[in-house]
Amino acid sequence: MHKLLIVAAVFAASAFAHFEVLYTPATVVESGDARISSFFTHPFEGGPIMTRGKGRDGAVEGDGVKEVFVVHRGERSNLRSATREVKWMARGGLSAQGSEITLSGPSFRSMGDYAVVVVGYPY
Repeated sequence: MHKLLIVAAVFAASAFAHFEVLYTPATVVESGDARISSFFTHPFEGGPIMTRGKGRDGAVEGDGVKEVFVVHRGERSNLRSATREVKWMARGGLSAQGSEITLSGPSFRSMGDYAVVVVGYPY
């Protein structure tokens, strides 16, 4: 029975192989703003950058992101106004949607960890 559950878990995990990737070239920000790029892809195969999910009406809503927020010291702050849509170039010259999130201001300058969360619509 345990072997069956393990096999089922492995196959179930492979069905969720698409990820929203958050990338920043600067792992340490000493001054200024931090820019985080966000895109939807299948990273394990160097896969294509894909269009994000759709809202309830079936259309991609804006940049395809439902929520963007940061958690710092247990406090959640909305980053929607700090997010803008960008186009990413995918393999084969195709473009796909992505986002750029800018963390700035005095609240970002305090010490500690910042957990940035992007919640996309289902695809």
